[in-house]
Amino acid sequence: MDSYYDYFEIANVIHDFWLLDAESYQKKYHTSQGKPLTPGFYVVNWPETIRDRRFNEHAEFHGPFKSRKEAQATLEWMNKEYRHFLNRLKANHSRCRAQLQSMVTQ
Repeated sequence: MDSYYDYFEIANVIHDFWLLDAESYQKKYHTSQGKPLTPGFYVVNWPETIRDRRFNEHAEFHGPFKSRKEAQATLEWMNKEYRHFLNRLKANHSRCRAQLQSMVTQ
């Protein structure tokens, strides 16, 4: 299984509407456009509100990449950007909360 599975997964599209997931299970997929993807490796992610990670209209497929290595590099970059975004969001929240607290105590 790939690291960062909770946020991103590498899938290998093998032919029309079939892929191999991160654990090498062959699964059917479908897209919101209803068209098959080009064979290759994809980084897949889902909205945070989706708990049941299925390869359906909720999944976003980024690719194709020619190799798993290319997809893995992209997954790592996406995870880094995602973590950076969350850290900025947390810092802004803390700063706003501190400002609000100082306004209340004045």
